[in-house]
Amino acid sequence: MKYTKINFGQLANGTTIYKYILENDHGMTAEVMTYGATVTSLRFDGKDLTLGFDTLSEWENNPIYAGVTAGRYANRIAGGKFTIDGQLYELSKNESTTTLHGGIVGFDKEVWGAQVDENEDSISVIMFRVSPDGEQGFPGNLDVYVTYTLTNNNELQIDYTATTDISTHVNLTHHSYFNLSDEPTIENHQIMLNADYFTPVTGGALPTGEIASVENSAMDFRLLTKIKERNAEIGGIDHNFVLNKDDEMSLAARVFAPDTGIEMDVITSKPGIQFYSGKFIDNLICRSGVIYSQFGGLCLEPQFFPDTPNNPGFPSSLLTPENEYFHRIIYRFTKKIIRK
Repeated sequence: MKYTKINFGQLANGTTIYKYILENDHGMTAEVMTYGATVTSLRFDGKDLTLGFDTLSEWENNPIYAGVTAGRYANRIAGGKFTIDGQLYELSKNESTTTLHGGIVGFDKEVWGAQVDENEDSISVIMFRVSPDGEQGFPGNLDVYVTYTLTNNNELQIDYTATTDISTHVNLTHHSYFNLSDEPTIENHQIMLNADYFTPVTGGALPTGEIASVENSAMDFRLLTKIKERNAEIGGIDHNFVLNKDDEMSLAARVFAPDTGIEMDVITSKPGIQFYSGKFIDNLICRSGVIYSQFGGLCLEPQFFPDTPNNPGFPSSLLTPENEYFHRIIYRFTKKIIRK
């Protein structure tokens, strides 16, 4: 296991951004930068599996949240507001009247501190910052740590921890766009989601509050299913799925690219996973000048459900001063034999 730290450039205010390149004993690499606590690259079997950009300025203008740490509250909060103990909190709104991924300046646009932790079979970059009380309208001083660990089992493990001095809502997740194939879209990928239920949405992608069965619907991904079939049926997926949980850490999703034989398992401690098939990617110029269009990559974002603060029937995302927020995600990669 080894790592390299490089100067990735400077922001307009003169702040230097660093990139950490982690490499395991099998040649898998993960690159993480201090701007947005963002994964800029993830290479396995000689292929970069994520969408990304070449320069810091391109990452600053990242219109699709590629690779970022989404927070304080990943996904959407209806009306950009919630109430805690009778106190109304108004948040910054960046999607019409909705707060998306933490607001106008979410965690993806902040600079994080970083330190490295080396072990025999893994290597980690620990990123940290304090989100001050009132940032983007959220209450409480929030101490946040995001630990990226690359293991010799070809896993990228992400651990999120946070504490607050005032009760607040917290929902942190990872937002890489994965493309495991050599094709320009993920439509021929096969996906399995370990979920018997999902949360239906309105036209604004906000949950109705219902928890509905996937049975006999286009939301049934309990068996490996070609994504193209469902994209054609419903025009693209951007939905939260209610995971079948038998242990704290359990398999949430499996994705397979038949042309490369690369398979990815997603394991999480949280109750839901947002599956987004990349419907709104629009002629995005990525690294090496490669242009990605609709369905060029997919996101699998383990988290609490969208708009949980305004839906008391969902698992609670409320963090109090007496407790610690913890969330673990594991993205595990294997190479299958392709039989022609």
